[in-house]
Amino acid sequence: MFLTVHTSAALAISQLPLANWLIFILAFLSHFVLDAIPHGDQNLLRSTPDKKSRLLKLLAIEAVELILILLTLVLFYTFKNTSPVVISLAVLLAGLPDGLEFLHIASNYKNKLLKKFAAIHYRIHASGGKEINLISGCSLQLIIFTVLLLLALS
Repeated sequence: MFLTVHTSAALAISQLPLANWLIFILAFLSHFVLDAIPHGDQNLLRSTPDKKSRLLKLLAIEAVELILILLTLVLFYTFKNTSPVVISLAVLLAGLPDGLEFLHIASNYKNKLLKKFAAIHYRIHASGGKEINLISGCSLQLIIFTVLLLLALS
């Protein structure tokens, strides 16, 4: 799932009338719930043969996502009155599993703790059933992103 979708989930969760610590836990766990949904981007990096090219491709994708996330946050801060610290930490925690995955790749797959985490993360991705193609997956992610963002802004 693209980080923009995880961001929209964190934004929606940050609006719930809950204690901050619970918002942070739910934002982190929402990453795994969303990743369990088949989302079509599973082959974006697999089709890249060597690790260096895979890392560069991932960096390019994440740079675009960072710009979209920042635009979404600006929109959100403009219309909502929630604490920026709560929002920022929720967004950070919702994206943390992918950040750990990035560190796993960047460490050349050598860190044992990251390797265990990556195995769990992969199993969650695979738990959603049949994978879907990129066009269907991106369409589904756009729908999920839009619904969650509208919920967050309501």
